[in-house]
This record gives sequence, structure tokens and C-alpha cells, in this order.
Amino acid sequence: MRKQNRFHWMSMMMIGFFLVMVCLTSQAWAAGEKYASRPIQIVVGYQPGTVDTSLRPFTDKLPEYLGQPISFLYKPGASGTIGASFVAKSKADGYTLLAGTPGAVVMAPLYRQGIGYFFEDLFPICSLVDSPQILVLKADSRWKSIQDVISEAKKAPGKITYSTSGVLGNSHIPVELFLKMAGLKMTHVPTDGAARSVQSLLGGHVDMVSVTMGSSLPLIKSGNLRLIASFDKQRLKEFPNAPTMSELGYPVVITSWYSLLAPKGTPPEVVKAIEKGCEKVMQEHKGFVADRVKQLGLRMAYLNTEQFTNELRMQRDALREIVRDLAKTVK
Repeated sequence: MRKQNRFHWMSMMMIGFFLVMVCLTSQAWAAGEKYASRPIQIVVGYQPGTVDTSLRPFTDKLPEYLGQPISFLYKPGASGTIGASFVAKSKADGYTLLAGTPGAVVMAPLYRQGIGYFFEDLFPICSLVDSPQILVLKADSRWKSIQDVISEAKKAPGKITYSTSGVLGNSHIPVELFLKMAGLKMTHVPTDGAARSVQSLLGGHVDMVSVTMGSSLPLIKSGNLRLIASFDKQRLKEFPNAPTMSELGYPVVITSWYSLLAPKGTPPEVVKAIEKGCEKVMQEHKGFVADRVKQLGLRMAYLNTEQFTNELRMQRDALREIVRDLAKTVK
């Protein structure tokens, strides 16, 4: 009996000691854990190319300040909403971020149901760069200008085909607004990314592409594509002969921005760490970033968390009726 009691007492002591150690270890880990303690992934809702390349001037340097490597995870499709939905449903711990674009973050939640997230499910961290939205033709196209395209579209409604990176995304909406103002009809051919749209153009499968400067600049410079117009506020310095749609009488001004967002509920201190990291990249690698951004045909457009949050809300309010009206008539 004494041996049994002694054994029971020793067993209870060991269990108690084990539980105390577990609690102490857990508390020590919780107290000592600091973001970031493991690799970070940035989800891209498009094919590799435009979006990830636009963020690399920052993400190449950001690990210096967060202390962990950063990689891209590609989940293309449905105008970027597959990737956005994945992030919105991910654990809100700062280790899964979204490479944000206007189409997936602002526009899709305005008119698409069943995409798996709402506008409020993605928390803005910062916006980094933007790029003019432009119209391009294949260099050997029989049309030499946007006026030639408009003239052909008037003669043969629906005959001209144009491609974008998704239905009612940032590359699609400006074209549809222009067509609506001009009373024209063209056939839309959506893809799952700018690279695919450009490939379709170069392969002769479509006549025109609405794309960002950042995703097409090398091909324009090499002479494979011809830039015929932009949806920017002013003519582009690099291509002064290409008119804006506004000066042609179609006042549509839309740019594409590239940003970082996190799942709703991400701790404020984690958001702040990422935001501060991006700010330090801007401050301490200004020359490197500015040079890379320029080479890519992008523009510096940094907004911190507060500024980006306000900008997103203003864009959502400004586009709400436009997008919903277009959604009733376009494909």
C-alpha cells in the first residue's frame, strides 16, 4: 500500500511539474515572439508577371527590416478574386499578405457575389506604386492610331476584339466607359493576367489590349507593340505622341496601383511593422527603388496605412454606381 501511495504521489508530482513547465514555456514563447519569426508569403491573384514584378523593388529589400524571407504565391483566376479570397480567409497573423490591385480589392466586391470576401475583409497596409493604363496594338497592325481604331469600330460594330486581364477589372472598366461614351461596340476577350492578354495580341488572336505601362513597356520599347492612347491625366513623357482619352473627348482617367493588404483582424503591431518596413525601404533604398520603378514603367505612389485606407474608401464610393451599371451590360 505504501509503495502504491508513494508511486501515486510521485506520478502526480511529475505531472504537475510537466504542466508547470508547459505553462512557463508557453508564456516565455508568447512573451518573446516578435513579428516576423518565419517566412512571409505574398499572394498574387494573377499569372506571374505584372503584379509581382511591380512589387519587387520593395519586396527585394523588405526582408532587411522584417528579418524573414518573402516569397510570392500565385493563385490566378477570376480577375484576381481567387487570390484575394484566399488571403481574406487566411490566418490574420501577418504571414500571408495580398498583392493588391484595384480590380480585386475595390471593383469585384462591388458587383460580384460568391467571391468569398467583402471589401472590409482585407485590411490596407500600404500602396507602393502605380502605373498608367494604356491601349496598345501589335506593331504591324494596319491601324496606326486610336482614331483609326475608332473609325473601324464605327464601320463594323463588334468586329474589333480587345483583351484585358479580367472582367470589370482595372483594365476592362476604362475601355467599357470609353466605348459607352463613344457609342461603340467591341468584343471583349478576358484572360487571367496582363501577360496572357499581351500574348494573345502578339499571337494575332485579338486586335487590341488594355494594359498597364508596367506590363508592356519592354515590348513597346522593343518595337513589338505600339502605344496608341492612355487613360492618364496627361500625355506620358516617354510617349508624347500618344494622346490621352480625355483629350479625345472621352474623359476616362484610371490608373492601376499595386499594394499590400492583410486579412481583417491582423494585429495592429504587425500591420505597423510591415508599414514601417516599407517606409524604411523608401527612405534607405530610395535610389535603388526609384531606379527600378522607372525601369519598369511605374511611378512612385506610396501611401501609408491611414492614407491608403482613405483612398480605398474614396475609390469604392466613386466607382460603386459605375461598376454596378456596367456589370448589367458587359461580359
